[in-house]
Amino acid sequence: MYSTLFKLLLQEFYIRQKDGTPISSEPERQRVIQYIQAAVERRASEGVRLELCAEDKQGLLAEVMRTFRENGLNVTRAEISTIIETAANVFYVTDSRVNTPDPKIIESVRHKIG
Repeated sequence: MYSTLFKLLLQEFYIRQKDGTPISSEPERQRVIQYIQAAVERRASEGVRLELCAEDKQGLLAEVMRTFRENGLNVTRAEISTIIETAANVFYVTDSRVNTPDPKIIESVRHKIG
């Protein structure tokens, strides 16, 4: 079942020096690997993913953030966008100890936000 839903995504990069020459030494290669790993780790998101699609209005983001704060949730990452008067936002949230929040709190937040 999952094999039909998910496809393997492979992306290959050729990293070269600014002048176009390949990376030739092992220390340079290791440095580039460390930089790439750090960049990937920065993009990794902790927490529960919550999606919000709503009619955009002034103060919507402030209202959402206040609701998170009132329920003890921290936002570890947010993807905020507005497309033709529709707010399409994704939030990754944790509890105050950077753990997965209690499902009851998530449900309460979903109910308050709508």
